[in-house]
Amino acid sequence: MNDRYLMMESEEEAKSKTPEWIWQIILISGVALAFFVWSSSDDKAPAKAQWDRFEFYSNEDRAAVERVIAACPGLRRYPADWMVDEVVERAGLTNVHIVIANPLQDMPYAYYATGHHCQFQLGGDRPDRVAVVKRPCVSACLDESAQSETSTWFDIQ
Repeated sequence: MNDRYLMMESEEEAKSKTPEWIWQIILISGVALAFFVWSSSDDKAPAKAQWDRFEFYSNEDRAAVERVIAACPGLRRYPADWMVDEVVERAGLTNVHIVIANPLQDMPYAYYATGHHCQFQLGGDRPDRVAVVKRPCVSACLDESAQSETSTWFDIQ
């Protein structure tokens, strides 16, 4: 009778135990939930300032971008609509390449700047000025529909 009692006890224990595969499913679900929460938390991070979205190699690069921003009221007014692509220094000139957003969030479509890659040149004979190469980029810089030459110089304020 003792053996039967032991057998019944182990049967009841077996019935009350949770199968191992259920624990594996719970573990996998928990890991998946943790990964989902971790990956979606980046969406709630505060947006960086426009020039902090680019990894600067030097303080000179950061200063060049700040000089372009100082010359361009449109870049100051619509910070969500552009991003620094690169800063290149060659032969005494600094070129700041900026990409205009596509689609635009705030900048007027009348500037025809959507998706343009704009080049701003600093240095040379007039270090107090910035050159803007394309007409849509001039419009984005000035914050007005520009009917200007394709290469225009602006004073840095």
